[in-house]
Amino acid sequence: MEQRKETDPYCSYQAKDSPDGKEVILEFFLSQSGEEKVVEFNLYHYRQVELNEGQKALAIFAFTKRSYGEDDMAAFSQTFDAKRTDYFYGMISLEKPAILLK
Repeated sequence: MEQRKETDPYCSYQAKDSPDGKEVILEFFLSQSGEEKVVEFNLYHYRQVELNEGQKALAIFAFTKRSYGEDDMAAFSQTFDAKRTDYFYGMISLEKPAILLK
């Protein structure tokens, strides 16, 4: 991400750990210029889970919001901050399913 920030004006990110250290939420913005301009917000929730016999695994839940075209990108940028908190707390409060392997 640090390298991408050098060439991507929208690139930014932040990570937040849960108090118990078993979950991380990663938020990041990316953009693409060229023929089709795109700006993208991603919210990833990483959660450590225990499987059978004490095996550990990583569960990932993802949310992505994209905007295409220069006009839409500008509107997206202007209205996004108001929605960002809702997306974040929506991800945190989402009921996560139990993961079982057979």
